[in-house]
Amino acid sequence: MKSCPHCGRSLPEEASFCPCCAQTVNVRKGVCPPRYIPGRVLYSTLIVFAAAAVLVLLAFGTRSRPKVYDNGNAEVIYTSQGTAYQLCVAWADAPFQPAHQRYANGPADEVYRYPVLLYANLAGSETYADEAFLELVDHMTAEVTGLDKELQMICAQPVRDTDYVPNSAAIVYVNYVATATGEHTAELTISLHMKNGDVIRLHQMQMVEIYGTHDYTVEDAPMDTVQDLEALLKHIEETVDQKEQVNIHLPPVTYTEKLVLDGRPVNLTGSRDESGNRTTFTDTVQVDTQSGTVWFFEDIDFMGQGSGTGLSASARGVPDGLPLRRMGHRGAGPYQFLGGGPRIHFREQRRGLPCQRRKRKPIRQPVFGRCFPRQRHRRAAGAGSQSGAAEILRQPI
Repeated sequence: MKSCPHCGRSLPEEASFCPCCAQTVNVRKGVCPPRYIPGRVLYSTLIVFAAAAVLVLLAFGTRSRPKVYDNGNAEVIYTSQGTAYQLCVAWADAPFQPAHQRYANGPADEVYRYPVLLYANLAGSETYADEAFLELVDHMTAEVTGLDKELQMICAQPVRDTDYVPNSAAIVYVNYVATATGEHTAELTISLHMKNGDVIRLHQMQMVEIYGTHDYTVEDAPMDTVQDLEALLKHIEETVDQKEQVNIHLPPVTYTEKLVLDGRPVNLTGSRDESGNRTTFTDTVQVDTQSGTVWFFEDIDFMGQGSGTGLSASARGVPDGLPLRRMGHRGAGPYQFLGGGPRIHFREQRRGLPCQRRKRKPIRQPVFGRCFPRQRHRRAAGAGSQSGAAEILRQPI
């Protein structure tokens, strides 16, 4: 049973009106006409939803896609799988300090070579991480850009040689030759292509200073005795800038007195005449400087009875360019290396004894980093032009 909402009389369930008050007991629902939405509003709403969907997709896509890490300098901090790595181009004796610039110098029209070292360390701690990081690397590349027309520089692709430079991630060998004196610059870029698609770029500016070269022969000054050589060396010390290279081309004579080289660095090159006489020293040649510069001795004989000293120099005078297989015949005595001073390079030495070192202090042989001996290649005849220099640079490294 239900009751009338107007008079309260009881009514059957199927009743549609009250017989007492004659009022309808059915609840009427109002009819709402459809609301008109303009097409412009609907179109704008669809555009807003579409733009929001695109932004969401871009956000997720940017988060997962490969990234390029490039700070424009020699250091990048790269994080992978929760580990932060410090990647830097650095010196061998300062592997945790990025070297944003590298300085080199030499005479014009000669090819020089030096290494650039890449290190992978744990960021924030002086700990090597080359092994772990290289597991993430697919390959590496290197290139030189920003050259001026008077400087030619090329680089080999990165290689790893822990026997040569322990704990380094890679080595890039750079060759350069300049055809004019002055300061020149170039940029070396090392790119690391990761297995996940990321690319890491490190940059180092190559600052090259090219200085003049002075060549002295018997036509320029007498060189028959040690006293003549001492007088010439004094003249060179007074008149030639320390930065410029000096080459003294010695005649095929025998010098029987001790020669002390205690001034600026010079390169001594011997000779041979038609009778087979060669430039020869029968007494000690002593290199006594503390400047850390480089000396070259080429095609000179050191002869004696084997009881004296043929050549004495400092600890940094270890003959890293010495072809020992051509020495040991009719020696002039030991080669002694003391203290700490210049580096000495030997080429085409024919006589002497294997070197011996006095144990005055620990000796660290100059092999890499700032002490790396630059490999100087003589120019071929007729290669004095820029095109000739380019031909030398194209030879395999």
